[in-house]
Amino acid sequence: MGARGRAAREYLPSEEREAYVAYARRRGRTLVTVQQKNCYVDEFVRFCSSQSGHSNVNDIDTTDFLNYGKWLGTSCRTFATRLAKIGGAIQWFSWLAETGRIKTNPARGLIASRLIPSSGNANAAEQSAAFRHKPETTRA
Repeated sequence: MGARGRAAREYLPSEEREAYVAYARRRGRTLVTVQQKNCYVDEFVRFCSSQSGHSNVNDIDTTDFLNYGKWLGTSCRTFATRLAKIGGAIQWFSWLAETGRIKTNPARGLIASRLIPSSGNANAAEQSAAFRHKPETTRA
């Protein structure tokens, strides 16, 4: 059991994820930040494994990121959490490419905020227009 009475989380085995987490720790990231990176990367790998049938980093492609962004739109309540989760996966793949663990980076050029729905409201343009057209006020 963990400190909060919950069972300890079991992560999918991944040498790349473990090396990334160790790298983050060496760079001075706090334990909480390292744990978040670990969880977010593991969630992404689990998603890819369940949706695409692969968890090897060499098999993950841009489509996995696009699908993950859509899935986050339905599974996470806040935009900030969605952004942190997909951003963590993008950062991980950038690190994998920089360290030569993968030949090509499927996340190259992807922008986290464009991969996920920004809010539960599909009418963001209408909301924006509403702010531009303020009702006129009259002075007495």
